[in-house]
Formats: sequence, C-alpha cells, structure tokens
Amino acid sequence: MVLRIALAAAAVIAFGLPCLAESYSATLAAGHEVAHSWKSHHSGSGLADLELSDDGTKLSLHLTVTGVKIAKLAAAGKNGALGAVHIHSMPQGGPNFFVLQLPGVYTATPDGFTLVLDNWTIEAPKGGAKVDAAFVVEEIRAGKAYIGLHTEDMLCEDAKGISVPCAAPATALSGAILKKG
Repeated sequence: MVLRIALAAAAVIAFGLPCLAESYSATLAAGHEVAHSWKSHHSGSGLADLELSDDGTKLSLHLTVTGVKIAKLAAAGKNGALGAVHIHSMPQGGPNFFVLQLPGVYTATPDGFTLVLDNWTIEAPKGGAKVDAAFVVEEIRAGKAYIGLHTEDMLCEDAKGISVPCAAPATALSGAILKKG
C-alpha cells in the first residue's frame, strides 16, 4: 500500500496533476432567441459538446451540424477573420458583446459538417468589446454565452424586411452554452 501511494505521488510530481474539465453543450437551431431575432427560418440544426479546462485556459469543441453545407457558411469580420462559427455573449449587442473566433477543423459530412477544436488556448476575442479570455470563460461558466453560426442565406433586415448593411450575415443558427449535469 505504501508503495502504491509513493508511486502515485511520484507520477504526480513527474507529470503534474491531471487537467480536470468542465463539460458544456449547446443545441443550435433557428428557434434560439438570437437566430429567431434575425428572422431565421433555417431548417438546419447542430449539437456542440464543449470541454473547458479546469483552469479556464483551454477549450475543446466538437460541433455537428446538419442541413448546412460548408460552402454555405459565411465568415464575419474584416476579411473573414472571425470565421462563420463563434462564441458570443448575451445579450446580443450588449455593452460587453464579444465575438470569439473558433479556429477549428471543418469537415464535410453527407448532410452538413463537423467543426473540431482540440485543446485550444483561449484567446481574447478579435471582435466586439475589448475583453480578455478570462471574461469569455466567466461568461461561459455563468451561462451567458452562445454559439452562433452564420450562412450566406441570412441577410440583415430591418423591421420592414428591407436589407440593411451589417457586420456579417445574420445568425442562421444559434444555441445557448449550458453546463452539463
């Protein structure tokens, strides 16, 4: 027994403590309040599983989307720097509204695509409010963040249905990031 404890202690010293993770999920749909506010009638849907490292510095994401082809995604930001799928804070357009780019790997599937991001060091958002990575993590942990997906099918419109200029194509699918369990 003493030998087992000594070996376990030696392993912790040699390799460090295991990184515990917090698990989250998001269900993306046109009916989520953000996509709905942009009058989305998109038939696609998505399911995201997210893992946030215990220290809040790393993010892993696996998003599966059906009903949206990669070719239909529309990147936001100057020269598309923010990508088509990102994490935002609620409320949309609020004083600390941010756009956190997700630089993962997109893979086409027969009926949509997947986006995978493994153990990514969370950066300060490149769009929206000037907040740091720690603020993003606080918003995720507080249930105040969502995933937004932009497509070329969604244009910005005013209350009368007239197209108006906007920073990116409107959100076609969105979903709140919620802690599992």
